[in-house]
Amino acid sequence: MRRTRARRAAMIGTAALLLAAPCATLAQAEPTPPAPALPEDLVAAIQRDLRLSPEQYLDRAQTGQELATFADTLRGKFPTAFAGAWLDKTSTPLVGLADGPDKAAARTAVEAAGFKVKDQSRSENALRDLLGQVNSWTQQLPAPLTGQINGAKIDTVKNDIALEVQDTAVGQGLQLPNFLNFVRVAQVPGGSSDLPGLGSLGSFGSSGPTKPTDPTTDPTDPASTITLDPIKGATVEKMITLKAKVTPAAAGGTVVFEDDKNTYHEEATVGADGTATQEWYPSIAGKVTIKATFSGRDGVTGSTTTQQITVAGPPKPTTTKPKPPAANAIMGGDVYDAVDVSGGSRRCTLGFNATDASGHAAVISAGHCDANPDAAGTDDASIGHEVVDGVSGDRFGTFTNASQRPLDYAVIKIDDGVAKRFENNYVRAPGQAPVAITGTAVPVVGMPVCMSGMVTGYHCGTVEFVDIMNIPIFPSRFTVSICGLSGDSGGAVLSGTKALGITVRSNKAVEGTCDSATAPEVTATPITNILSANPGLKIRTN
Repeated sequence: MRRTRARRAAMIGTAALLLAAPCATLAQAEPTPPAPALPEDLVAAIQRDLRLSPEQYLDRAQTGQELATFADTLRGKFPTAFAGAWLDKTSTPLVGLADGPDKAAARTAVEAAGFKVKDQSRSENALRDLLGQVNSWTQQLPAPLTGQINGAKIDTVKNDIALEVQDTAVGQGLQLPNFLNFVRVAQVPGGSSDLPGLGSLGSFGSSGPTKPTDPTTDPTDPASTITLDPIKGATVEKMITLKAKVTPAAAGGTVVFEDDKNTYHEEATVGADGTATQEWYPSIAGKVTIKATFSGRDGVTGSTTTQQITVAGPPKPTTTKPKPPAANAIMGGDVYDAVDVSGGSRRCTLGFNATDASGHAAVISAGHCDANPDAAGTDDASIGHEVVDGVSGDRFGTFTNASQRPLDYAVIKIDDGVAKRFENNYVRAPGQAPVAITGTAVPVVGMPVCMSGMVTGYHCGTVEFVDIMNIPIFPSRFTVSICGLSGDSGGAVLSGTKALGITVRSNKAVEGTCDSATAPEVTATPITNILSANPGLKIRTN
């Protein structure tokens, strides 16, 4: 995996020459730093929820950021062609391109960077325009109907707009005008009222890799056979090459390799010698069945074979228990109370420690945790109090900025007397070891993420949607396939060891437990948007 990423990094450098001005020169590449170690509790969540090793998690997070950086350049250079970027179910980075005068040049740049092109019908700009049309229409609806709409989303993978409508009698009767015929309507469970901490938002379920169609059969065509070379030495997170042999041997057709755990699905072209190969990084230890399906080709029918193997567990992962800078340090993931001027309070989760424009210690959380956001930055601003053993304790700071629209976030300026307790770059789950934050990241569909909440602790999933417009509030958000509960609001969402966003809503907030949650979805505000809205605000990375 790391070798693949290194090759891609070199290719991205080459692609940069295609995207840059003619006189531009390329900077000397920095040596790749060693992979950071992760705390045991976070490793356990990664293995439980993502079925990935720590190394795979970090690799895929890094691939997502490489893709995001490249996509941002491509977006500016070829706006009429760029149609989004995402990681597919196997974490293969894809770049969508729509028809137009710049498509050929964009394709050259994408392929030079080592990414795969996916032809799409609409450019990202076209989808954003369509999303704006949906938002304008919904804002003109009467209140009873507006309340039945949970939000509109750009579905990067399907290249369309999804409108979430509550599965109620009123929601089912909602009729879209003809000019919105491009919208895909999804019925979701009726939402519950917003709660301090987390509200509710309808969810799209996630499905596993697409299964190959049954091999083509025609009684008039000669039959083919397919065999798998013996698979030996399979170990979790260790690359192994799968090789299939098709008889009669000739070029043509494809072979789909997949496992019976719904974690691996790759396609390879059959070469002139009748062989097809594909890399596989096992992610689950134990007995695994590998299936190879030949599609068939002109004059030859398809065929299938399987092989059961035992995958060895990974070496014990390298973990650390970082020592906090002080025994009483306060970190992202810790619980706090937001107390307003009238004495009312809301209990939430701290996100990321930061410094404001003056270099003063600050911490970022969710805006709706403050019951009196209009008073932020004034003498009547709400106060942050630490919580010890479930009881509200001493104050630690003042809300200087709190907002729910257009972004849901809050910045709390730390009191001078306790500032040193916040001078660290750690995020943890309550009672668990912390992870050190090393920078910021941009959400990309398919990238792996983890969340820290005061109620749920560490949970992990993948980014499902970006560019969400929730009606009538919370635009510019992204969603992740993670369960969140009331009280998790403000908590940190990270990818790899980089800050990605702040938790603001969940479709499972009122369930009380994640044990039986199906299709969970947490909504987050991108950290980069929060920083852009507050010049000089920085996430602590030391």
